[in-house]
Amino acid sequence: MDWDKYKTLSHSPPYFTRWALAKTTSLLDEATATSLQRGVREPPLPKPGDHKGGSETDILYVDLTADTVATLVTQLCRVKSGEESDIPYLNALIKSWEELLDWLRLPDELRNVDKT
Repeated sequence: MDWDKYKTLSHSPPYFTRWALAKTTSLLDEATATSLQRGVREPPLPKPGDHKGGSETDILYVDLTADTVATLVTQLCRVKSGEESDIPYLNALIKSWEELLDWLRLPDELRNVDKT
């Protein structure tokens, strides 16, 4: 895959790094974490030939309902307001999931994202 397409897809709302998915999963209750894991679509995007990142930088498509993502965001926000609020990447994770939620709430014709 060329870099332009890779960057476009990897910055689209339904795509997350393997690292972000693992960090998110670790902060969720068991039922929501299971729902998230079921929604992750493998294989990851093919990396450009000169990509230097390891498996934690794999970009995966996430196929979840708006309700599941809303539950996930609520749980992440609870973590943020709790004792673990000093997690340095938590705000960025919440923002990414909120972007997915907003995207999922768009009419289908406005959600054009190539899945390959």
